[in-house]
Amino acid sequence: RYDGVHVTVIDNNKSSLRAGEAFVQQQQHPGVASRMHWRCQDFGDYIQELHKPNDNKASKQSSSPDNCDSSSTTKTVPPVDLVIAWHACGDLTDRAIDMALKLGAALVACPCC
Repeated sequence: RYDGVHVTVIDNNKSSLRAGEAFVQQQQHPGVASRMHWRCQDFGDYIQELHKPNDNKASKQSSSPDNCDSSSTTKTVPPVDLVIAWHACGDLTDRAIDMALKLGAALVACPCC
C-alpha cells in the first residue's frame, strides 16, 4: 500500500532505537522493515553530514541501531516529503525545520513536550 515510503529514524539513544526496531519487526507487515533505516546518531550531527560535500569515499548506511557512530551517515538522501521530529526540544525544532526546507520537504511537524 505504501511501497514508495522509506523511513529514517534518527536517535542517539541506542535502547530507544532497538525498541523501535523490535516493535516494527513484531508487527509483521511484509516489506516495512526493509524500508526503515535506524540511525544511532545525534540529529545535529546527521544534519551536518547531509551538508558536507561528497568526498567520493564509499558511504555507509546502517539499518541497525547497533551502529552508534556518525561515520555511518550516508550522503545520498532520497527525496524527502515529510519530516517529523518528535521531542525536538530547544533548537532542534529550528534544525528540523531548516533541514526540511533544505531537502524540499512539503511538510514538517515538530511535536514537543
